[in-house]
Amino acid sequence: MKLLKRLFVLFAVITITACSSDDDSGSGTIQYDLNNTNLSSGAFAFSFYALNGTVTNLVDGSVITVSSVGEDFNTTFTFLEDGTYLINGSYVEVTTVTDADGGIVTSTEIIESNSETGTYAVNGMQLVLDAGTEDEETLTVTLFNANEIRLTAEEISSEEDYDYALMLEFRMTR
Repeated sequence: MKLLKRLFVLFAVITITACSSDDDSGSGTIQYDLNNTNLSSGAFAFSFYALNGTVTNLVDGSVITVSSVGEDFNTTFTFLEDGTYLINGSYVEVTTVTDADGGIVTSTEIIESNSETGTYAVNGMQLVLDAGTEDEETLTVTLFNANEIRLTAEEISSEEDYDYALMLEFRMTR
């Protein structure tokens, strides 16, 4: 009977431990300290890119949808500890635009980055990228560990007679 109790306790401990580690894996929380040292410990390779958005004409109410996905990734993103970054390589971006009448246009473009540089800053779960253009990009870090970083951005804006809503996600691995 003592052997049975010990086996039951051992089984319960293993089950509880296994379940708690499973619960942490998909939580979307930062699993690794997000700082310049950890970001710069190795180059990241792009592994996923998706953009989805809508453009609404405020005059007639028509809506255009845009969807872009990346493929054939051959791009590295290197964060340096001094707060600068370097992007090299290329990937293919496939964009599908659906107009208000249901017409669909698909285009394919090779996106090339040849030694593009800029600066970055870590602010909590935010990563601010500045390529020296007029707009900084603020990305939300949804996952960061020794092997992977996932970044998202959402932009909602208005310009003249149009409203824009865009969702962007990048994934990079080491």
